[in-house]
Amino acid sequence: MKTSRKLAVRADKSGVSLVLGKRAVASGLAARLGASIEKRPRGRARATRGRDAIGAFSEKAFNLTGGGALSVRTWTGRAAAVVYVTPPRGAKLPGRETARVELGRLHDFKRGLALRRWCLWWLDPSFPAEPSETPDKVQLFLWERVGPGPRYAAAAPVGSPESGAVAFLEGCRSGVAARLDTWCDSRAPGRMPAVALALGNDPYALAEGVIALAIRAGGWPGRMRREKTYPAVFEQLGWCTWDAMYKDLTDAKVRRGAAGLRAGFPLGWVLLDDGWQRARGRSLVSFEPDRKKFPRGFRPLVRHLKRTLRVRWVGIWHAFQGHWEGVATKSKLARRFGKDLVPCRFGGERKTRALLANPITGGADRFYDAFHARLAEQGFDFIKVDNQGRVAGPLENRIPAARAMSGMQLALQRAAGRHFDQNLINCMAMTREAAYSWADSNVVRNSDDVKFPGRLSFFGRHLRQNAYNAVWTSAVGWPDWDMFQSTDRNAEAHAAARAISGGPVYVSDKVGEHDFDVIWKLIDATGAVLRPDEPAVPTRGTLFSDPRETRGLLKVFTRAGSAGLLAAFNVKLDNLASGGCMEPTNVDGLRGTRFAVYEHHTHELRVMRRNESWAFDLAAGEYRLWSLVPLANGFAAVGLAEKFISPRTVLCASRRGRTHAIALGEGGTLVCASTRRVRRVVLDGKPLARSRWKQSGAKLTVRTGRSRTPRMHRVSIET
Repeated sequence: MKTSRKLAVRADKSGVSLVLGKRAVASGLAARLGASIEKRPRGRARATRGRDAIGAFSEKAFNLTGGGALSVRTWTGRAAAVVYVTPPRGAKLPGRETARVELGRLHDFKRGLALRRWCLWWLDPSFPAEPSETPDKVQLFLWERVGPGPRYAAAAPVGSPESGAVAFLEGCRSGVAARLDTWCDSRAPGRMPAVALALGNDPYALAEGVIALAIRAGGWPGRMRREKTYPAVFEQLGWCTWDAMYKDLTDAKVRRGAAGLRAGFPLGWVLLDDGWQRARGRSLVSFEPDRKKFPRGFRPLVRHLKRTLRVRWVGIWHAFQGHWEGVATKSKLARRFGKDLVPCRFGGERKTRALLANPITGGADRFYDAFHARLAEQGFDFIKVDNQGRVAGPLENRIPAARAMSGMQLALQRAAGRHFDQNLINCMAMTREAAYSWADSNVVRNSDDVKFPGRLSFFGRHLRQNAYNAVWTSAVGWPDWDMFQSTDRNAEAHAAARAISGGPVYVSDKVGEHDFDVIWKLIDATGAVLRPDEPAVPTRGTLFSDPRETRGLLKVFTRAGSAGLLAAFNVKLDNLASGGCMEPTNVDGLRGTRFAVYEHHTHELRVMRRNESWAFDLAAGEYRLWSLVPLANGFAAVGLAEKFISPRTVLCASRRGRTHAIALGEGGTLVCASTRRVRRVVLDGKPLARSRWKQSGAKLTVRTGRSRTPRMHRVSIET
């Protein structure tokens, strides 16, 4: 976004345009307020200058025909702009379609990626060939450009808690528009930030930058992922009860399920999902668990998990509203919190009357604090909070949508920080007003549920959602690619996807049904997840094409230290085999000219130059996962073959002359690349028998000892 040239505003007889240099980026800006006809800017602009949280800015405001104003703010040294719309003073507008701002024609458009909210809770990628084909409810629109200037552009909806309006993008006849909704009729919202737009040559930095711009321009309280801490609990691999038993969880089932997993690996955490609460229909009546399922309450269970099974953390689920449809009227909770709750309605034709914690009077703070205090008293260490996208509808015509969501999010985070050290999974929360309010929480479910384990069609849909959604999610939190079952038909591919994702990794195995060989590929001997440095995102070559319908494959990349990580998945709708190729340039930011490239599924290793390619074929549901380690003096230590993220198993590596020293945290098969002949291998100070190491071409394998046991090993390789 930072550039020697800034975006500028140009007005002439043809209308208002955004230009970079002399070249138009978007032309024909217009606005509409409520049900009125489209309003065009008219007359001369009123120009102002100043400094805000982003930097030195200049702003041009244009009167709209019929009243109101459209204004555009740009910043010195930034190829970025934010467009605002201001209704006439005192104008009362409808809660839905409160206002609309059109960016007009997007010049030099080649192809796009639109991340749209296809339901209240989840995003899904779309790949418009023209701006006008952009679907509705888009939360990030990224597109490739042709011609001179920056290669990419991005737009993000803004909105603001102050105006109460939430925003999303959608296609229109002229190109792309931002729609604003307050969800409160007959309200005068004041000035509304509608859309942020930016240009740049790095699509990933651009997506993150335009979202940061939207958060700041809208006065939202959220912070970026890089500014927040990753929760300690998710450094370990866990187990969630949801797919294992759905709502039919009981004290006895949880004990058996956790014990079965603990017998096979060092289980780090257990999460009790939905099904434990006392409710009337779908509305909460108590903070205490269902007596039939947990007759002695939670404390004996939590004590057993921690003391007997040595599970370090135990977490619990609840809905954002308390339960799926808030707090039940005339319940003990309703009487306890009284005026801290506000009446609301859930559902479609048969609406449920219920109560929600009031997000603007302090009621939400008191509700969440009491709820979390009670859960913490019973020994819980973290929470998963579901159904976060469902706020505006239940509170329609009571509290403006942006103000309601922001208030509830901040109250939730304050309570989670006080009682759980911000160890929190945000779930069913892929909506801009939620994400823009994550000041402290830093993990978010990144897709719809896995659903129907073993069905290839859902496997492909699930991975496709996660890969592309991460372009948006990773700006504001660590993407959680959801649980999986280690005995699923596609378990190894699911596990490889979780390994490279960068976020939490957890299984939802049914009681007694486990494949520990799959699980051990994800963790070290202590049970810690071997995580990359950054969330995985689609490669540039696949960023703007649908891997389920085009001839290509889904490819995602990230990095672990100086090593690159690249994965490919066949997610085709037709469930047919497909071919592709990889090359080191697929990994953005990877430094070096020659690499040891190791594929984990086939165990093949090649030494490749930066622009060399490796062709491969994948059957339906198959995957490949490569570690790319830069060669130095003809040598590279890849790591343990038994792990997906092999480079993370190398604690340190050094060279003295022609001797390479490597430290490992556990035993296993060490994979290295050497362009020179290996003369001798020394393990823990003793020469290693020739039968325990082998060199075939550039590939060197060393059997260092028993894996899955925490023990330091030092390997010296003489060439």
